[in-house]
Amino acid sequence: ARPRITAARREDCKRYNAALRAVANDRRQGGGRRAGRRGRPLLSGPMHAACGPPGRRLGCVCGMERYELAAILKDVGNFSMDDFEGRATLQRTVCLLQAFGVNLGYCFTWYLRGPYCRALFWDGHEARGVIDSLPGAHVSFEGRAQGRYGQFKEFMRDKKHDLVRLEACASISYLAAAGLGRDDILEVAEDKMPELGRGQCASMWDELEGYGVVGDGAA
Repeated sequence: ARPRITAARREDCKRYNAALRAVANDRRQGGGRRAGRRGRPLLSGPMHAACGPPGRRLGCVCGMERYELAAILKDVGNFSMDDFEGRATLQRTVCLLQAFGVNLGYCFTWYLRGPYCRALFWDGHEARGVIDSLPGAHVSFEGRAQGRYGQFKEFMRDKKHDLVRLEACASISYLAAAGLGRDDILEVAEDKMPELGRGQCASMWDELEGYGVVGDGAA
């Protein structure tokens, strides 16, 4: 069942986001290796908070052209905006794709069920309107991103329809990019998804580390 959203839980999310921003700011000021990795913000800022429906984004830089997004989502093969699980899957899929190094321009914040981007929510609705009109999608990227996209699809093969595992992987990659350590991240992941347990969360960390998404070898 979808968790009930209470004012207290919203405040918890705000406090957690503030703590993550503090970690990221400390790393940037200290010249940490992960600060500003891949040329994108580690955490979203006030501009992202202004995201709204298409045409009313108040200058937000998030997002991409709807046909490009639709082509990527059709190629990945798990896109749906018809229900909560489909919309949550979209959020986790794009968050993970960016964690692999394919920057689509979306900024995420930590929300009740993990990383969330309001601009992506609206762009997903726009993509739904055009995705059926696209032929079999052939997606290509420039430079290193093409190889990373292939690795992302390989990683997603047994996970793209498993929302619980997607949420765990997206949360782990997001928190790692924010500068939290492995043990703290696994504690948060286990708390969010107790059905997985610490062992499965640790296994997902190891798999992401093998792809260079988290850990010392992260690109």
